[in-house]
Amino acid sequence: MPNAFQIPEAIKSIAPDAEWVPVYRLSDLPRDGYALRVVDYVTAGFGRGPREIKWYRRNGRQLAFAPTQKQVDRFREVSEPLIAAMGEALDDATEYGNARRGYAACALTDVLHAQFELALARFNAGELDYANEVKDVLCKVPEQRRQISALEDR
Repeated sequence: MPNAFQIPEAIKSIAPDAEWVPVYRLSDLPRDGYALRVVDYVTAGFGRGPREIKWYRRNGRQLAFAPTQKQVDRFREVSEPLIAAMGEALDDATEYGNARRGYAACALTDVLHAQFELALARFNAGELDYANEVKDVLCKVPEQRRQISALEDR
């Protein structure tokens, strides 16, 4: 863990060719400039695995998360199986029609869609720990689909 005197140098090592300027007020940040919050850099060191840097851009009077291409690719990698599971559940709902199994499959589609929307919202807010929640939901899908197919239509 770097001490207070090592933090500026550690941050500069991320992009040594960039011009690094400490900004204390948002209004001092150039409109097209990127920002890195020191608190994010320091707290990222407390987690397991590699330090994930969150970049921001000025958006009016707020900082908005500006994901790197690697972070966007990671989100796609995590969300693609979720999108595929939604498609399969929707196919099931179509196959089962307006019966008990069809309604259950529609409900599963809704749950998966809500999980995707939650992961997307967290990603857009710069919260990069959404992957475990998505994986937990996906682990339950095969059992839920099996239970749905075992339902008797009344």
